[in-house]
Amino acid sequence: MPRRRLPVLTGILVLIALAILISLGTWQVERLHWKEGLIADIAARQAAAPVPLADIEAMAATAAISNTAESPPPAAISTTRSATSSPPGAARPASTSIRPWSLPTGACS
Repeated sequence: MPRRRLPVLTGILVLIALAILISLGTWQVERLHWKEGLIADIAARQAAAPVPLADIEAMAATAAISNTAESPPPAAISTTRSATSSPPGAARPASTSIRPWSLPTGACS
């Protein structure tokens, strides 16, 4: 009886491995299409006529206004200074870290 289980277990493991490999291949093809779209977008922008600086500044101002709604308020940001251990009286190097208390929705952690 134990010899009969070995081919079944091997078959199940092969099917699991095959499913993983197919999903990774699908992800690579989707990533390829996304990357080709980015490259085409860059090529189109390089071939396009120059845009006046005033238009670019207006787009940047609009983007800055829309991004401020997603940014955490200044009160939600905490700064701390930490120093490494050193002998008393010696200069102590310090570093400053900024840690947001909450990230905007959709942000990666």
